[in-house]
Amino acid sequence: MADEGFKEAGLWPIPLGQIFEELREGVVLFSNGSDLSQIQVVFFNSAALRILGEDSALSSRVPLPQVFREPECMKWIWSGPNDEYSLERKYALLSLRRKLIDSQSESYILITFEDITRRVRLEETRQKFISNMGHELKTPITSMSLALENLQDGGEDLFDQNMGILNRSIERMKQLIEDLSDLSSIETAATLKKEDLLNLHEFTSEILHDFSGRTLERGVTLASQIDPQMEGILVKTNKLRLYQMIHNLISNAFKYANPQSKVLLSFNLVEGRMVIQVQDEGPGIAIVEQEKIFERFYRTSSARGLPGTGLGLSIVKQLAKKLGGTISLKSELGGSSVFTLSLPLA
Repeated sequence: MADEGFKEAGLWPIPLGQIFEELREGVVLFSNGSDLSQIQVVFFNSAALRILGEDSALSSRVPLPQVFREPECMKWIWSGPNDEYSLERKYALLSLRRKLIDSQSESYILITFEDITRRVRLEETRQKFISNMGHELKTPITSMSLALENLQDGGEDLFDQNMGILNRSIERMKQLIEDLSDLSSIETAATLKKEDLLNLHEFTSEILHDFSGRTLERGVTLASQIDPQMEGILVKTNKLRLYQMIHNLISNAFKYANPQSKVLLSFNLVEGRMVIQVQDEGPGIAIVEQEKIFERFYRTSSARGLPGTGLGLSIVKQLAKKLGGTISLKSELGGSSVFTLSLPLA
C-alpha cells in the first residue's frame, strides 16, 4: 500500500514509508491537477484504508472522486480556503487536514485525517451529563431555598410542611449522589464477582416480602412465576446486584402502574440462560422514548413530577452488562411494558 505508492512515485526512501505505516492517522498524497479527474492518489498508508473503509475505493492512481466522494469535500481538497475540514459520514466523523506541496515541476496535495467520532461523542456525553446534573440538583435546592425563606418569615403554622419539604429535598439529593456513585463504581469495574448460588424460591420470596408494604400503599399486586424448567438448576450469580436490578425494575413498575393493577415478576429458562421479566399494566412507553430509556437522567413524559433520579435503569443496564447479560424493553402506549433481563446461569 504505502510502499507500493512510494516506489511508484520515487519520492521517499523506504524508511519514511515505514514511518507512515506506523501512524494512526490516515495519510493520502494526491497529485495535483487542473481538474478533479487529474487529482490522483500517489500513495497512502494502512490507517487511511482502515479509517475510510468501504466508503472509499482507495488504491494507487485512482482519482479523487473515488476516495472522497462527497462534493463539498472534493471541492475543499482541490481549492478550499481553509486547511482543516470536518467530514461527516453515516457512522463516522472525520477531521481532515490539507497541505499543498510543490516539488520542482510537480504539485501535490497531502491529506491527513483521523476518526474523531468517539471523541466527539464523549464530549457530547460530558456536556449532557453536566447539564442534567445541574437540572437535577436545581429542583431540590430551589425547594430547600423556598422552605428556608418560609421558615425565616416565622410562619409557625407551616413549620411542619416546610420541614417536610427540606427533608424530602435532602433525601433526593442524597439518593442522587448515591446513585451516581454506584453507577460510577459499576462502570469502572472490569467484572462483577459471581459467587452466590441462587435459590430462586427463597430469592423471590424475599422480593415479594420487601414490596409488601408498597403493594398495600398503591393497591398494586406483585405476583411471581417460576418456569418449571428452572427447578433444580443452580444459578451462580451476584445475588446483591441481581436483587438491585430486579428491585429497580419493580420500583419503576410500581411508580407508573395504574392503581389496582398487577406487576408480574417471572423467571424462565431460555436457550440455556436465565430470563427475568418484569411486566406492568401501566400507561406504556412511546417508541421514541424507548430508545432513550436506559440513558442517564432520562425520564419519560409520564415521569415528570414523580420522585426519582433518572439513573435506575442506567444502573440496571450497566449491571446486566457486567454480569454478561442484556436488558431490553417491549412496550406500547396504552399497553403493558415488559423489561427483560437475560443472564448466564454461571
